[in-house]
Amino acid sequence: MIRRFLVNGRSGLYLSVIEPGNVGAGSRVEALRRDPHSVTVADIMSLYLGQRRDPELLQRAMNVTSLPENWKTQLLLRAQNQA
Repeated sequence: MIRRFLVNGRSGLYLSVIEPGNVGAGSRVEALRRDPHSVTVADIMSLYLGQRRDPELLQRAMNVTSLPENWKTQLLLRAQNQA
């Protein structure tokens, strides 16, 4: 990840593209679904950066199907190293 994204608590990854096309000023963007575990990008970043020790949030993050397995592994390792 780019360091400046991390410094600002952002991953740079927020959306997935369902259908290719052009997007410009005034284009409509629609959220088709939201994570049922209520885990935000900011939550994931705070766990990743070790800014937050929250076992309940970590468990919810592990249940996010769109979070890649290598991220889940990293979050678990970082949580173990903080203990």
